[in-house]
Amino acid sequence: MKRRIVPMLLGLSAQGLTILSTLVPIAFDRLDAVIQLVTVMAVATALIPGLCLAVSSRLPVVSDPTEAFAVVFASAATLALFSALFAAAGLLVVDIRSFALACSILIAAQGAYTISGAIATRNYDYALLMRMRLAYGLGVVVVTLICCVLNLEARAFVLAPASASAIAASLGLLAHIGRLSHHLGHLSWRGVLRQVFQARSLTVAQFLSGYSGQVGAIAAAGLGPLAASWAISVRFTAGFQTVASQILAPSVDIDVSRAIREPEDGALRRAVMRGSLMGGALALVAAPVVLALCLLLGAEEIGARETAALCFGVIGYQVLSVWLLPSERVMGLLGGQQTRLIWDGLRAAALAPVLLLNSGIAKAVWLGVVGTLFYIAYMAICWRLAKSGAGRPARWRSSRQGLRGIVRHRDST
Repeated sequence: MKRRIVPMLLGLSAQGLTILSTLVPIAFDRLDAVIQLVTVMAVATALIPGLCLAVSSRLPVVSDPTEAFAVVFASAATLALFSALFAAAGLLVVDIRSFALACSILIAAQGAYTISGAIATRNYDYALLMRMRLAYGLGVVVVTLICCVLNLEARAFVLAPASASAIAASLGLLAHIGRLSHHLGHLSWRGVLRQVFQARSLTVAQFLSGYSGQVGAIAAAGLGPLAASWAISVRFTAGFQTVASQILAPSVDIDVSRAIREPEDGALRRAVMRGSLMGGALALVAAPVVLALCLLLGAEEIGARETAALCFGVIGYQVLSVWLLPSERVMGLLGGQQTRLIWDGLRAAALAPVLLLNSGIAKAVWLGVVGTLFYIAYMAICWRLAKSGAGRPARWRSSRQGLRGIVRHRDST
């Protein structure tokens, strides 16, 4: 863990640069660019994990290099296909041309970053992951500043996250792709298509998760007097969520994948517990900060009932997500693909009624209840999977037929 302190500080510095990149266009009075970029990035963020075939939850636990290359190739091919479809839609339909082309560019670049990060995770290279994050932060600030100085059109600002993602992805790919490319000669289309088929559960789960993650923002407009405070909480919670998902989560993914591929008594349980503790510690920091900001900046005119509902919703739906995010890929890494699909499906179904409620108080309470129940259930499932996998002699096997999950066998003694 001590060896990760310096890389983690690099990651935190990168997060500061990313925040700075959002302030630069505001300082240049380019709110039009901010609005367009936020919309495009919301679409890309929701789609990329699924379009990459959940590579971040599948690749790190694959031991066989040939199969690992098949996973990477299948993810890259699927990403390229859908990026091309977005581009074709933009070229063919004039009304959505700008938006579709921007989505195509951003999906391709950030998808490549996702795949590159998964390769680094498989190779236990946390330092590289944080260098990639720093390269992204530097790139997005510099290109955003160039766009502002040159006074480019709003749609051109998508080049900032896209080019930064491409630079960071190249940094990761150049470091490790050589190890995988040696197995190019063993690659077959049948093996690639098998990987696409085997990714179906986690892929659908990722799309459902993208929808569920956006429900809170979508519901903000219907929260009545709570809307301003809720929107503020969403904005400030996002900073803590980014730290959890981009800085803490890779460390947890590496520990879990190492414990699976290089079994050691109790290592898997310790890795899952570390993820829970790190997320919990960050959530404890986030809770008072987010609540104070949303109450001070946006809640002057609401009563005690509204305040209580707002606090419950913010804690249950948003702050507890900070607790979960370092372990967000753990269930998939532990072989719970079907379980993850069921969990995401039930959560999406449970969140759907919030869009139909008329009362802001009811919406906030509903979001808080659903968030609390499902986040606790997720962590409990991960702990149970880790306990069953590490509590007795077990090994995780990855064959050319794909991930098989936990293969338990009795001790011969």
